[in-house]
Amino acid sequence: MKIAYFTNPEFENSNLYLANSLKGLGFSIMQAKTKIGSSEKALSVYLFNAQKVWTNIEKDQIKNAVDQNIPCYIISRSSENCANETTLTNTIKLFPQNTPILYPPFNAPRLIKHLGLSDFFKPDKNTCKLMIVDDSSAVLGTLELFVKDLGYKCWCTQSANEARNKLKMDNEFDILLTDYQMDEMSGIELIRESRKHIPDIHTILITGLGNKATLLEAIHGRVNEFIEKPATQEKLAEVLQRAEQRISIQKSHSKLLIQMIDKNLSLAESKDVLKATLESLDEAVITLDHLFTITSINNATTKLTKYEADELIGQHPKHLITEKKWKQLEQKPKKSTCEGETIRKDRKMVSSKFTLRKIIEGKKDVYILVITDVSPQKMFEQFLTSTNEALEDKIQERTQSLMEAKEEAELANQEKSEFLANISHELRTPMHAIISFNALLKSELKSNTPPEKKSENAELFTSRIEVSSQRLLRLINNLLDVSKLESGKQEIYRSDHDLLAITNNVVESIEPLLNEKQLKLLVNSHVESCTCNIDAEKINQVIHNLLSNAIKFSAKGENINIDIMQSHINIERRESTEKLVDALQFIVRDTGIGVPDNEKHSIFEKFVQSSKTKTGAGGTGLGLAISKEIIELHLGSIKVTTNKPKGSCFSFTLPTKAIKWNS
Repeated sequence: MKIAYFTNPEFENSNLYLANSLKGLGFSIMQAKTKIGSSEKALSVYLFNAQKVWTNIEKDQIKNAVDQNIPCYIISRSSENCANETTLTNTIKLFPQNTPILYPPFNAPRLIKHLGLSDFFKPDKNTCKLMIVDDSSAVLGTLELFVKDLGYKCWCTQSANEARNKLKMDNEFDILLTDYQMDEMSGIELIRESRKHIPDIHTILITGLGNKATLLEAIHGRVNEFIEKPATQEKLAEVLQRAEQRISIQKSHSKLLIQMIDKNLSLAESKDVLKATLESLDEAVITLDHLFTITSINNATTKLTKYEADELIGQHPKHLITEKKWKQLEQKPKKSTCEGETIRKDRKMVSSKFTLRKIIEGKKDVYILVITDVSPQKMFEQFLTSTNEALEDKIQERTQSLMEAKEEAELANQEKSEFLANISHELRTPMHAIISFNALLKSELKSNTPPEKKSENAELFTSRIEVSSQRLLRLINNLLDVSKLESGKQEIYRSDHDLLAITNNVVESIEPLLNEKQLKLLVNSHVESCTCNIDAEKINQVIHNLLSNAIKFSAKGENINIDIMQSHINIERRESTEKLVDALQFIVRDTGIGVPDNEKHSIFEKFVQSSKTKTGAGGTGLGLAISKEIIELHLGSIKVTTNKPKGSCFSFTLPTKAIKWNS
């Protein structure tokens, strides 16, 4: 017997894990002696707890142990990273140099190594068989060395495909230890493949990716254990020990279940005990005779299938399992497992795992069918799947929103660039005309031209300067109006005015433009009175904008028609109600290039021009936007339609009288 002596009477309580590990290696734990018999020396070791103060008796024990050449070890309560702590330093001074120090954790492989027991202590080989898969030869070699050093049988490969084929041929593997990231397939895919051939295999995944997505995928793939890289031998030993315990419990449970059913069939006196055990199980347990006829069931079977015992006994399990799944189980009746659905009495289907096993072999074989309800696990998997799909949908929605925002930003940037180009052109043209005609005027005044001719030329030049100045002023006013409209500071001053008179004034002011293009403009009033409660200056601006556009985009020699007609308008902005009042409708028809149908709404937005107008005709894209804002401030409306066979028809409608809202 191997003996471990210790000096501290409370040794076993304070270092319970170390004591248990030593006992597991066959040591007997005893309190230190001053002298040890010669027959005991060969298999004895002295363990000294590191402590701050040592008594003379304890110092004598150290001396005697050293003098008798008994192996002495110092036990550190702290890990090797804390080796410089005071207690350990004071203890080391009492011992010869190079006295070994035992650091936690105190597991069996470390104790065998550090106690130097390899020559006379051979640990029992572990019974579990491992498959190790890693496409890195260096990592695979290290894992193989660790596992074999821990006493396990293992089969190793760098190829995930080779591992899958090996699992098909050999179902004796208990543990699959695999890397997560591999070229041929991921570790989780390999684990899924392994469960097709060995459903109960214990799986361990080695990964350096501890993120949420990896964990969710691993849970979905039914991974049993994780080891984060780097995989040390200590980590590996702990995980394999847990795995071996789980496998041992599973095997013991299966063995016990088979033994109890065997006793139930062969020994009448154990029937009650077996029945009680079966009833305590959550799984549905059904016994079958050599013809696969049901002979007994437990309460869990009734709970799962909704059938009473007398409804199932004497029947074939095909009442509960689809024919396809039953044939799959029947192919290997000694032990076969598959997943499918249990058919309940009410014809509802329950996700289940089926295990069929022959428990008595002879003239009349006896089988046991175990049905496990896996619907909660399936529901959880569906929840994970749906959650993942929902996250993907949200990501797609967010991506779509970002793309739309990007397109809108690009469009706005394009419109801004076009506006800046147009405004530069519009500012430069009248300014250039003013400068040029001013230079001509100066030159004419200094020339020797006859006075009458000089006066005629000067009048022509000044009129051209005035026209360009008016154009420049309108452009600046448009920019100022846009600024006021955006800030909400645009105000209108309404009073009764004759819309026809305002129209005639505008026509008179643009007559040079009409003459220049040889255009004919006809004004037709279809009402007795054109009186309207409006801001004359603002409506003048709107009419001027509409007529300027009609002139600008009409070909030489064409006609422009203006009609003023009686109408009605709804001044109630809420869709649920309607309030119609008398109104005048002002219509401008031209035979120009027209406006495409898909642009009839956007053309009234700021800085927007019709695609048909981007032909060098000029303009800033502000006139219609300003006109729309002015008309809406009057509680009116403005729109554009197609003037058949060609051209555009712009019209606005205004209430004729001041609107007096009641409370």
